[in-house]
Amino acid sequence: MAKSSVSVFAYILITVLLSRTCFADLHVDIFNRLPGNGPPLGVHCKSGDDDLGHQSLGLDQMYTWSFLENFWGSTLFWCNFWWEGKYAGFHVFDENMIRDVIHGLTNFVYEVRPDGFYFYVQDPITHDYQWQLVHKWQY
Repeated sequence: MAKSSVSVFAYILITVLLSRTCFADLHVDIFNRLPGNGPPLGVHCKSGDDDLGHQSLGLDQMYTWSFLENFWGSTLFWCNFWWEGKYAGFHVFDENMIRDVIHGLTNFVYEVRPDGFYFYVQDPITHDYQWQLVHKWQY
């Protein structure tokens, strides 16, 4: 009896792990909300496996990509940004976001503004979505 309980537990655990990450298409969207009279936003994103190359985003343009989370839940994407002599670099997707994937979130949306980088998050108390400043520009 104990052996079959372990087998059932292992089966359920593997099923949950596979269903939450390996088969869900995840998306990162980055919107340029900087003033239109300045230069374009420079973006360079990559992971340990993929270099997505340099991008140049004009006003209200979006850069997006899709990927599958690896089995171990350790997928990491980071981006470097530059605009008008300012610079920023940070993780746009990492293992800390897996809890959001478990709860059904598959789109990770950022807005780049003159004062920094905003992430579209759900308030844990009201369950309303709102923009939250997550990173500021460096000079």
